[in-house]
Amino acid sequence: MPGDNCSVFGCGSCRRTKGIGIWKLPAPLNDDFRKWREAWLNELTKYRVIDKDFQNQIDNDKVQANLVFDKNTHDLIGFVDLGDPDINFATLDKHDDVATYALVFLVRGVSTELKFSLAYFATTGVTSVQIMPLFWEAVCILECICNLWVIAATSDGASPNRRFYRLYKNLDGGSGKEVCYRTINLYATYRYIYFFSDAPHLIKTTKNCLLHSGHGRCTRYMWNDGLYVIWQHITELFHQDMENGLKLLPKLTYDHINISSYSAMRVSFVAQVLSASVSAVMRTFSSPDTAATAKLCEMVDSFFDCLNVRSTTEHERKRKPFLAPYTSVQDVRFRWLESTFLKYLQDRLQSIKDRPGNFTKTA
Repeated sequence: MPGDNCSVFGCGSCRRTKGIGIWKLPAPLNDDFRKWREAWLNELTKYRVIDKDFQNQIDNDKVQANLVFDKNTHDLIGFVDLGDPDINFATLDKHDDVATYALVFLVRGVSTELKFSLAYFATTGVTSVQIMPLFWEAVCILECICNLWVIAATSDGASPNRRFYRLYKNLDGGSGKEVCYRTINLYATYRYIYFFSDAPHLIKTTKNCLLHSGHGRCTRYMWNDGLYVIWQHITELFHQDMENGLKLLPKLTYDHINISSYSAMRVSFVAQVLSASVSAVMRTFSSPDTAATAKLCEMVDSFFDCLNVRSTTEHERKRKPFLAPYTSVQDVRFRWLESTFLKYLQDRLQSIKDRPGNFTKTA
């Protein structure tokens, strides 16, 4: 594609005026023909100047090669691509699957306003093995090229992410903890990268488990300390409150109880259902067999408050001390998380194991 810089005298082909001129030489049939062909190619490329604008256009088209626009549905359809042909070949069964998810690496500064998307990959689902090389390539770019220190990685509680964290148990620097929460930074071995599960996703997962406990798909009957933890306790409390003239739970609405695909994604709805207010009303006015559900609401509310500090005055306005800003490593909330919240989870797990009968761990 010589364009304006064609080395053949008198060639007028130009992509701006006459379209792109394409030279196509026949394949060599014998040695003489091959020499003639090589001479032509040498002449064409000897004084060639690359058209930078056109080269950029080609590169951009290459980046978009795995995206297709459906003119009927007006959807942008992407094909699975993990960014590296070797990774695609090693980890994907098919290379032409239509993507259903996007794996995105978002970068955010802790003490600055820096926020941007570093890279995204079209997938049909991802495994911990596929995440690993992409994660460290992202860390390499940030540490070595951008001179940005990577101190933490945050994700939701999906099983591939949790499995990805567990892969670094031998690189946690001897933390002595059962859960792997950090790894040595391979590009700065004197520092750690800490792993966090996103708190909003954790409480939404908890709500989904409760929603399908004796309700919805009814995949489980949650159990704790000899009592059921089921969604019916929440719905009964809501309908009882609706019949009262004075509302004890004014924030709960019909959308909180009858979950749609939209309301299921709203963290505020989850926080209002699994709240201290619901727990207090349930303990006071519901039957004793709802005590385990009330306890779950109370613990989730306090846990979310510990990880949702965003204001210096909100704890005073809402009269919730766990929303106060952190000012010391000796904060009482750290002790509460380790001694009270973790103990609650451990006791609940032991209660499930000790439950008489042939039940699964999710029963």
